[in-house]
Formats: sequence, C-alpha cells, structure tokens
Amino acid sequence: MGTVFPLVGFPQKTLAQPTALPMSISLGDINTFFLIVPDRDVSQSAYGGKLRRRDVHVAKMFEVTQHFCKTEPSRARSYDWIYEKNGGSTSLPDTRRGIFRISCGLANDIAIAYGAGKPESTTIDYDRRLTPRFRTYSIPILNITGGKVDTWLRFMSSFKSGR
Repeated sequence: MGTVFPLVGFPQKTLAQPTALPMSISLGDINTFFLIVPDRDVSQSAYGGKLRRRDVHVAKMFEVTQHFCKTEPSRARSYDWIYEKNGGSTSLPDTRRGIFRISCGLANDIAIAYGAGKPESTTIDYDRRLTPRFRTYSIPILNITGGKVDTWLRFMSSFKSGR
C-alpha cells in the first residue's frame, strides 16, 4: 500500500517483533496532508503494549508537521491532516477518522516534550491525484517510550478530530 514507517520512539533492538506500520502520506495542497492506513480498526494495539495504531499514526502527523514548520516556516502556520483508515475507502461506513489541525506551535511543543528520537526516512507523495511524485525526508521520530507512553495516551484522549 505505500511506504512503511518504523514505530515512533522504539528502537528496533528493544522489540522482538517488527516495528513498522504501513501508512501512506500525501500532500493535498500547500497545507493539507493525507495519512491513509490499511487498518479497519485503528484501536488495536500497535505493538502489543498500550499504544494503539491510531496513537502511532497521530505521532507521525506531529513529526511531519514539526519538520515542515522548521524547514519551510513561510509555508503555513498549521497543517490539516485528513486521516483515513481502511485504505481510504469511502464505500464502507465509518472509514474516515477525521481531520486534525496541528499548529506549528503545538507540533514544536510536542517535539520538545517528547524529544526527538533517531531520524527515519519518511516518504511523501506530492501529487496524489495524478502521477505520484515522491520525496523522502529524514525526520526525527518522537521519543514516546517509558513513562511518556501514559502521557501521550492522556494527550491523545483530548486531541480530537475537528470533523
């Protein structure tokens, strides 16, 4: 289905299982991203622990937002994320998860609070409607480990879709 990204904040050697979740990221316009996942149920555990797949997906949104806010500060003050499960299929009920707005200020605060982990390759499709044009960036992952997992889960319980 697209690019596979390693788990947020978990070094490969700390887990016996693979730490990648499939997802694709594309740019819809100057400040709108699409994050599409194949999962029908994003409330399942991402790695057998407390983090759900949705928690990891939203962390990726923050990582990419913070990267663009730092590297292209004149582009936008916030980014909208259209989050779709089930491969983005609109033919089934309850497939769209919603739209999240992440400001550059909030993305920076989250990056400071959780710390930047090891950079990973993150591929973004810049032309999702026509011929795909991919660019790959080296973006630090959020360090959501140890005691920060519960803090992230509390944050996620209040971070809701705008639609």
